[in-house]
Amino acid sequence: MISRVFRAIILGPPGSGKGTISSRIVKDFKLTHLSSGDLLRAQVRGKTDAGLKASEYIERGGLVPDQLMVDLILNELKGLSSVDWLLDGFPRTVEQAKALADEVGVDSVINLKGKDDVTGELLTQRDDDKPETVLARLRAYQNLTSPVTDFYRDLDLLKEFTGTESDKIWPEVQKYLSTVVPPKS
Repeated sequence: MISRVFRAIILGPPGSGKGTISSRIVKDFKLTHLSSGDLLRAQVRGKTDAGLKASEYIERGGLVPDQLMVDLILNELKGLSSVDWLLDGFPRTVEQAKALADEVGVDSVINLKGKDDVTGELLTQRDDDKPETVLARLRAYQNLTSPVTDFYRDLDLLKEFTGTESDKIWPEVQKYLSTVVPPKS
C-alpha cells in the first residue's frame, strides 16, 4: 500500500503557541517542519541570490516581497515532494496563499487563536519581545495574515483551536491530526 503525503500549514498571531505546537506535531506525527523564517535566515547567511535580495528589504525594515517569498518556499518544497510537511510562517498574505495553492496541494491549515480568554493578552512572550515590538507584529499580522485564514476557510481547509495555554490546546490539535494524517506503513 502506498501512503499518501500529508501537507499542513500552521498559522497564528505572535504569542499564540505556534512554536510549541509545531514541535509537538513534528514529534508525534513525523512531519518535516519548514519554517519560512529559518529558511529566509539561512538564505541570508548563505548569501544566496534570494538571500541577498531579501536582505535588502530586511535591512530597511520592510517586508520581503510576496513573489520572492513564494519562490523561496516553492523551491524548498520541490525537495519535499514525497515527504509529509508542516509549513510554519508562510503564507502571510492572500497573494502568497494563492500562489502556494496554484503549485502545491495542502491538506489542512491549523490556526491557533491562543490568547488569555479573560484578559485577551498573549499567552507567552519571548525574551526579546518589547511591548512596542509585539504591538507592531500583531498589527502586521492582523493586516496581512488574518485575511489568509478567510482564504483557507473558504477552501474548507481551516481548523481553528483556541485556548489559554499550549498544554490545553495541544490535546485538541493532536486529536484532530490523528484523524487526518494518514498512517505510515
